Amino acid sequence: MSTPPDRKADSSASPAVPPPDHSETQPPAKKLPSLTTGSDPAPTKAAGPLPVSPSLWDQLTEPPAQGDAAVRQPRRWLSSGAWRAAAGVVGLLVLAAVGVGGVRLLFLPGPAPTARPPKEPAPLTTTGLPPKTVAPFDAAQATQFQKGWADYLCVPVVREVDLGGKVKVKMTLIPPGTFQMGSPEGEAGHTGAEGPQHSVEITRPFYLGVYPVTKGQFTAFVRDDDYQTEAEKAGDKATWRKPGVLGWAADYAQTDDDPVVEVSWNDAAKFCEWLGKKVKGKCELPTEGQWEYACRAGMRTAYFFGGDPKTLDDYAWYGEIPGHTHPAGGKKPNPWGLFDMGGNVWQWCKDYQGYYSSGDVKDPIRMDKASSDDRVFPLDARVFRGGSWCANAENCRAAYRRWDLPGSRYDYLGFRVCFHLD
Repeated sequence: MSTPPDRKADSSASPAVPPPDHSETQPPAKKLPSLTTGSDPAPTKAAGPLPVSPSLWDQLTEPPAQGDAAVRQPRRWLSSGAWRAAAGVVGLLVLAAVGVGGVRLLFLPGPAPTARPPKEPAPLTTTGLPPKTVAPFDAAQATQFQKGWADYLCVPVVREVDLGGKVKVKMTLIPPGTFQMGSPEGEAGHTGAEGPQHSVEITRPFYLGVYPVTKGQFTAFVRDDDYQTEAEKAGDKATWRKPGVLGWAADYAQTDDDPVVEVSWNDAAKFCEWLGKKVKGKCELPTEGQWEYACRAGMRTAYFFGGDPKTLDDYAWYGEIPGHTHPAGGKKPNPWGLFDMGGNVWQWCKDYQGYYSSGDVKDPIRMDKASSDDRVFPLDARVFRGGSWCANAENCRAAYRRWDLPGSRYDYLGFRVCFHLD
């Protein structure tokens, strides 16, 4: 291989130099050239004109032919390992200067990558769902089910809705699952309307009010929506503002923390509609299936705490005549953190009253009025559940059902709210 014409060495000016012996120790490394000057430095001057490498990357790979003028083989300024290290340092500097997104723009065509959207609650139709409940299960498991579904859905177990004026509605997450609805014939206090006992699956999680709706919360609704209850429109003496007709203790005045009473099914539905606008979602009265499932919280006994009514005093206000409502949350809650699911006030449900189906069902709700030949129930009677301050212990059982016309209002009848996640 001969020297390029524009780089021939003057053989008359210098004797031939033999090729370097690579078996010997390499000479000491020379001082690195500056990489910021924009030009390659000249190699160290030898004893005679030597070929100059046009670039730091040039290297002669073949020894000079014997007949040609001797040519000194240029050496790299840095070894290959050093070049790799230097390239890595430069790469890190580029990353620090322009960021990862900028580096992508250098090497990848097309527009800059957009930021990922925030994590959304997982859709309920995907695989990998947390396990659904199957009754019976205990209080510790009830809490684990709640937390598992809350984590999966990226929602809190307990949610609060601010109504203004330091008034809030607190709701707790109820996970989906399967339970036995109704009561067996041998249960003390069993009625025909509670049977046949059958399997029910609640397929989707939902939020349920931790307490019955209070007088303070209902006041916020009336003021904001300029609402008049049916009792007020009818000119009744007893209204939600000042209840008390039947066995009400004449000297008792409700507090804002007492459950609201003297409200009809229609009044309760209007409150739920108003609250739904506040939370920008679907809010309504719970179905009978949702109510009983949430009340039982995994238990298959007459009460959510067991089958013995002797301990009912720890969980419910009941059997008071004369008597009155009590501030919500004054007794022990059930395993899902719901207060007053037995006693204090009866609670309206969404369904029309009617007989149960004998088969297994999913998300049951009766939205058809009773048939004209059914003399047991009024045609448009709505269900309420839970017992009250003036009810007996058997009326506070999880399976017990009562019903009345949607315009009815009593000083022992209130409601709680249900918020849907979809």
